[in-house]
Amino acid sequence: QMPNLWAFRSEVTLDAVQTALSSHPQPEEEFPVLCAVLQQPLFSVLGVLDTLPGIFEWHNLIVRHFSRRLSREAARELTVGEHLSDTSLPADERQRWELAFESLQRAWQIAMPHCERYQCEEMPEVYRNALLDRSTPLSFCIADKDDEGVCSHLLTMWLPGKHNTPLP
Repeated sequence: QMPNLWAFRSEVTLDAVQTALSSHPQPEEEFPVLCAVLQQPLFSVLGVLDTLPGIFEWHNLIVRHFSRRLSREAARELTVGEHLSDTSLPADERQRWELAFESLQRAWQIAMPHCERYQCEEMPEVYRNALLDRSTPLSFCIADKDDEGVCSHLLTMWLPGKHNTPLP
């Protein structure tokens, strides 16, 4: 008797699902939700929707810490890493800052290439391929409708928009 032989299931991969769908005569009619989820950029962005609380935490920490006392010029001079290692940050908040930045960074890395526009607001070409790391000026991480702050602003608007977009 070989019960394990009959219980074998091959691994389900994204490529296998896409291959099976492409060989189906009318996948959009029979599997509309699956086809919608597998569309780019929706599928790749689904993995970062869990970063939304961290992104909102980041913006909350920025507002509470700086409370409009940081000029755009000063934010351009201060890097994220310099701010996160600032000794004036309360020790109990430092971990919150780090976790929030990790969320923002992860979302930025995956979703930003797809975040070309949100409603009527368009991402300027000069910022489309901007990378976010500890050497990035803090001004990129402060949501604003002007200059480099538009990156963080559009990402913060675009991700919840994708989250709330109903599937067919």
